[in-house]
Amino acid sequence: MEWENSCGGDNRDWVIAESIEIAEEFILDVSRKTHAPGNAILVFSGGRWNRSEALYNATQSASFEDLVLADDLKATIRDDFNAFLQSEDRYNRLGISWRRGALLIGPPGNGKTHCVRALVKELSVSSLYVQSLSHQYYTPEQMWHQVFDRARGLRPCRHHATNLPVHNSVSADSLFRGIEQTFVTA
Repeated sequence: MEWENSCGGDNRDWVIAESIEIAEEFILDVSRKTHAPGNAILVFSGGRWNRSEALYNATQSASFEDLVLADDLKATIRDDFNAFLQSEDRYNRLGISWRRGALLIGPPGNGKTHCVRALVKELSVSSLYVQSLSHQYYTPEQMWHQVFDRARGLRPCRHHATNLPVHNSVSADSLFRGIEQTFVTA
């Protein structure tokens, strides 16, 4: 079903199933298959998603071997993210939400971006990059909802936000200005 609203078009799809669980699984499977970025990273800017093959190619040249960190720190980062991606059953058995976040903090040039690129390459999960939350009609908080809705549709995935501008209202992105954020959403 499609109709126009004050901010453009809107589209609604209906799924009929024997239970809500079956419907939700079906929707997630369809979303993963039709919205997966493939050999690209999805970039969110101006309230919409675009595929960037150039950004994806930049991640493919990154490796942990080229990263200058203490060897035990490299191993800790790699092992932690890999163990998390293999732990969904354990989280479910314990009744804990299967989500992970990491903040990489440091001055420019200390390897945050290279570390994220190496993780993207090694983890082989869909990647989302939040470049801007600015929009003519919507608030940054509403834009975050769009980002996380897309992330949930691609789970597991990795999303990245860096140096987002400070807005007039207090929001998550203003609190983390200048901090590179990497989240693995399941």
